[in-house]
Amino acid sequence: MERRVDIDGIESHSFISDGHGIKMDAVTVDFNASKYAMVEDKQMRNNIEKRWEELTSQNNRIYNKSKFRMENFTFDETVKKVHLEVGLTDYKDLQGTNLTESSSMLVDTSKDDGTRFKRLSQAIGVGGWVITKDKKTFFIQNATWKGEQGGKLDRPGGHPEPEEASIESGEQDETKLLSEHVLKELFTAEQKEIRDEINIGLDRQSEPELLGAVFNLNLGGRIGLEFKIDVDLTSEEILQLYSKGDQKEADETTGLVFFDLALVTNLDHSILSRLTPHATGSLRFLQQIAPTLL
Repeated sequence: MERRVDIDGIESHSFISDGHGIKMDAVTVDFNASKYAMVEDKQMRNNIEKRWEELTSQNNRIYNKSKFRMENFTFDETVKKVHLEVGLTDYKDLQGTNLTESSSMLVDTSKDDGTRFKRLSQAIGVGGWVITKDKKTFFIQNATWKGEQGGKLDRPGGHPEPEEASIESGEQDETKLLSEHVLKELFTAEQKEIRDEINIGLDRQSEPELLGAVFNLNLGGRIGLEFKIDVDLTSEEILQLYSKGDQKEADETTGLVFFDLALVTNLDHSILSRLTPHATGSLRFLQQIAPTLL
């Protein structure tokens, strides 16, 4: 598995082989809410609660919700399979650990795998590249009100939701979800984000391919799983759908920035300088698979 750490604090782990990512049937999940929970002490909890009180008093659009937590992952290059260890966390703990200026102090530097972030929320984010029929993809322009990376250029994405997995599986207690339910939500979450942010129906999207994982070391290893999804639409058709403005999360973005896949290694600095850290890390994966897509 390729591991890359750059001076900008972005660490990317590629699961790409022969120009393709990993499909869901080649991924396994061990879900255990207690075993893979964040480790905390009383002082940590007090700091988290204090920060949350400050944030919610400043922005009434921020609210707490449970999230899936990444404990660790492995990639077997021989058989091309990924294994994920997943627990539960929430948005409050994400804000109070990963998204604080002191997040690096919570990292166990004696380790080099995912367990070095044991004292951080590590809420799993997802993002991905939508590949059009006319060989283009795009960045979204984040709305400035968003609590994280507002105003930046990003790939479409969000968080897999334990609540969604509970509804679809019929298991009301999120701690008792089966690993297969969690796996399904990890993969379909990106498809639902593309539907809700861009207005592209699930029926127009291909099965997702998992390209890799990106850690933002400047935010205590904030993690994103990165995907590629093909759609049977042109860039112009996507823009028309997006411009309708009737999608569920229309207010989370303010525009789309399309570019040709052939130019993925030669994007202008005016674009690159506006990217979120995870978009920067994920762009490396897109550059890896672009020759296969053209």
